[in-house]
Amino acid sequence: MGNCGRIGHLPTSPTNHELLTQRLDELRRVPVVPVSLRPKVKFRTNPPVDRPFDETDEDEPTELASGETSPADAVAVNDFGLKLFQKVRGDTTGNFTFSPASASSMLALAFPGAANETEAALLQLLAPDLDRTAAIERLSRWRRGLVASRPPIGATDTSGGNSGLRSKFARQSASRLLLANRIWTDTMCPTEPDWAATMKEQFASEIGQFDFGDVDGAVKEINDWGRKATRGRIPEIVDKEFLKTRGVFDGRTAFLLASALSLRAEWDSPFEKHKTVRANFHAPGLLQKVEMMHQLNQSSYAHLDGFKALEMSLGSGRWSMLFLLPDRKDANLDDLERQISLEFLAKVEKESERREVRIFLPRFRIESTLELTNALESLGIGPALSLRDADFSRMTNAPVYIDKVRQKTFLNVDEIGMEVAVATLGGAGFGGGFRDPNLEFRADHPFVYLLRDRSSGTIVMIGRFVGPDE
Repeated sequence: MGNCGRIGHLPTSPTNHELLTQRLDELRRVPVVPVSLRPKVKFRTNPPVDRPFDETDEDEPTELASGETSPADAVAVNDFGLKLFQKVRGDTTGNFTFSPASASSMLALAFPGAANETEAALLQLLAPDLDRTAAIERLSRWRRGLVASRPPIGATDTSGGNSGLRSKFARQSASRLLLANRIWTDTMCPTEPDWAATMKEQFASEIGQFDFGDVDGAVKEINDWGRKATRGRIPEIVDKEFLKTRGVFDGRTAFLLASALSLRAEWDSPFEKHKTVRANFHAPGLLQKVEMMHQLNQSSYAHLDGFKALEMSLGSGRWSMLFLLPDRKDANLDDLERQISLEFLAKVEKESERREVRIFLPRFRIESTLELTNALESLGIGPALSLRDADFSRMTNAPVYIDKVRQKTFLNVDEIGMEVAVATLGGAGFGGGFRDPNLEFRADHPFVYLLRDRSSGTIVMIGRFVGPDE
């Protein structure tokens, strides 16, 4: 089998190998790929780049082709993403941001390479109502729709206030989502042709070979790709430590699966910078100062039991940010976070209506590095993480397992709009409204936010802001 680094080696008897090969032949057309995200990396983020939202980047990763999709394609993905959020949030304190879409995209890359119990575990998370073939088709369609979907032709621009600062066409054109995939395999580790074809045809993922024994060269190539894929927001996605594994060979990486998502979008009703002022923010246990933006605007609004919900649109209605703000400044944000589910969000949407609201929202920027391995294991993908039980025989005839999953995220919200960058890596080694001037949404204490793609229904990002990092 040779030395293939990122996947833990499992002693495999000739009999077991023959059975595995036979089973692989029977299930050849069933795509299931193990995702191994394991950047033992310390990520850093470069300084902000001041440039217009509609500036075009050169040499950006290729976007997926346009495809038909529907909100139904995102239901199972969102359900998985919110369940993973519930596991991850408990391990975090302070500000953090998490991308369910990027995590789902990474597992979708791994899914077509898995078999037997490993396949079943991933299928249960990503598409529990479908068989393997239908699940691959749905995940591929969902990914295409996330990139290509647009608001319906003739859709009404429902933003109010000062939305005339930029035309609807200009705002929509400036709102660009890139979802890029890349897979690197070690020169010593052969891949299965059917898996490679599925990656390229269904998931627009290029596969390249690299000598992971040249660690410095591997780090440079991967980080160059990550920098371009995230528009420079995450310039370092791996380091030498990340390319080490628990394998019984020489600790070399065998496979590296990467999924990067980036988005810039303008508010349909931008905040005016001259109205932004220094203001108090009631962070847990202390009073801080923030740059508080302000506007009077028609937005989707609801006041439910113990919290307010405000949804603001971006990119001429394609995107939206939903803010959930407790009524009490000293409320425990955990009480609100634990309620978040598909049913909870459906209730918020049902209770919301367009109202004219005086909005106070702080400028904020959040960078997070999240370890997802334990959270994924608690959701049931244990076989994929096991040196002994993992079966990714549709990807390679080498015994491999998911070693580590890590996600790096970047979010910036200001008067113009918001910018998002996410990189998730997998490393495998052997082994309508009416006026109400008194209605106010003042986010001067901790809140939860969600970024959603209204066209596909996907939850792109979710997180919390508890105060500026000082």
